[in-house]
Amino acid sequence: MADKKETLQDYSTEPKKGIAEEADDLGVASSKQSIKSKRKDIQRKHDEGDGARVRHRYHDRTEDTIAVTHDDLREVRDLGTIHQILFGTGLFFFSGAFWELVRLITEQTKFEFTAWMGMYVVSMVAGAILASVGTYLFHTKQSRLNKYFVKIDEASEEK
Repeated sequence: MADKKETLQDYSTEPKKGIAEEADDLGVASSKQSIKSKRKDIQRKHDEGDGARVRHRYHDRTEDTIAVTHDDLREVRDLGTIHQILFGTGLFFFSGAFWELVRLITEQTKFEFTAWMGMYVVSMVAGAILASVGTYLFHTKQSRLNKYFVKIDEASEEK
């Protein structure tokens, strides 16, 4: 085991050599393929130590691409954030006010419209408006994205 470590350390401290110098050291003609195979053999000898190894296998892949403007990307990003904030806030106000209004109505023996009920109704309306604006922005974002997906679908059909 000590011999392996010493050879690994010796190998790792050597300066990098060019292909021609390696060919001379290995006693091989300057054929790139044979040099690469010798490099792999040398590397395998030094890789026998403990530890994880990663061996990559690459696969070919063909993707349809389309040009997207920087402004459209920025708009889609911003609309997504604003849509989530508005819709979430609107839903929070609407649902909270709705259940508080239901609680107030069920606790009353005789129905009376109080100031709290008025505030809950106002909060429900404001929440519904915020959620509606958020939904509108979501549909705006989707239509912007669909513009590009229609182009991709048309390009795929032409092939």
